[in-house]
Amino acid sequence: GTLSLQFSVSDTLDPYEAKTLANQQICQLIFDGLVKLDENLNPVYRIAEKITVSDKTCTAALKDVVFSDGTKVTAEDVVSSFSRAKEAKYSEYADQLKNIESCSANGNEVVFKLTRADVGIAGVLDFPIVKKDSENLENDDGKILPPIGAGRYVYNDDSGTYTLTGNEKYYGSVPK
Repeated sequence: GTLSLQFSVSDTLDPYEAKTLANQQICQLIFDGLVKLDENLNPVYRIAEKITVSDKTCTAALKDVVFSDGTKVTAEDVVSSFSRAKEAKYSEYADQLKNIESCSANGNEVVFKLTRADVGIAGVLDFPIVKKDSENLENDDGKILPPIGAGRYVYNDDSGTYTLTGNEKYYGSVPK
């Protein structure tokens, strides 16, 4: 079957720049975070394999996940996404990440330094992971493309026909 979703073609599908609620919600289908919150607001690992918290340090080990273009999700991609999330004007991410003062890559892990100890910090690591520098991609006509994600769906623009299709490289079960 086909499902029609409303979105604004004049807005972006960049999760850190989208202004409209419709586009922000579609971004949740294209991008995954380190975790996703379940119905009880408990973090469920998505791109993170394991998250450990000790005093004012939170470390997230990454699963072996690839973006929809087939490139590996790296700790550097997470650090870049964290930086963009902290600076986002039109989303809740900047506010929810205010207890994290820095983020760095350490091999296949991401280390978050906190301003104060917080055993529940994993719950805010649901910010979208975007392939580093992919927010600058354009098509042959100079139109800005959505950044590359590792979520369940991939955005396609076929001469003005916009679709989301199942991400064949998705690390979970591929949506039909």
